Amino acid sequence: NGMLAGVLTDFLAGATGAEVSAVREVVAQLMPHLWSAIFRNEPAPDAEPAEMRPELRQSLFLARVTALLVDRSRRQPVLVCFDDLHWADSASVRALQPLAQQLADAPLTILATLRPEEAPEDETLILPRIMQGLQRFEQFSQIDLPALTAQQTRAVAVSCFRREALSVEFFDLLFTRSGGVPLFVIQYLDFLLERGVIHQQHGLWINRRLDEGDIPDTVRDTIRGRI
Repeated sequence: NGMLAGVLTDFLAGATGAEVSAVREVVAQLMPHLWSAIFRNEPAPDAEPAEMRPELRQSLFLARVTALLVDRSRRQPVLVCFDDLHWADSASVRALQPLAQQLADAPLTILATLRPEEAPEDETLILPRIMQGLQRFEQFSQIDLPALTAQQTRAVAVSCFRREALSVEFFDLLFTRSGGVPLFVIQYLDFLLERGVIHQQHGLWINRRLDEGDIPDTVRDTIRGRI
């Protein structure tokens, strides 16, 4: 429920006293392992969580979180954002359906971004099944975003530097390796800056001659290399 912990953390930012108490109660009783992630500066309560089967605990937790969001939406419209849904744990992904069931009756919108090709192997059966189930809701819509063109990829890269004289070869390789995904373009640029492939000379950003291996084959390898 890591992604839901993030939702509850944001929920607390504008919560009333009653809402804060309700979040404390549901986390302490049903998901005490999330306490330190949501209430970072508060010690966990001493009370023992309620004893129940894991699947019942999960169902009650989803129901309570959904009720909190719906109740908040009666006071002000709510936008729930799930970014990089493909990396979410299965429990968080399963929360989409109970939330979606409330969309017709509450001023509540869910916005999720995902790259299906990035889903971990052990979660591949869960996310497609949940997404397929969401399609039966009238309010559901899916927008497929095309990749950037070579020209657009270059424009994104150029926008990161005040003055640049990067080579045509550099932009061609950046487009090929990133596949035109803006996140990947930025990650590759950060990687190349750290490696000194891109450097500043007399106030102008330039790149040295590219060697094999200067840009990793995948963005995963890039991020791993930066770490």
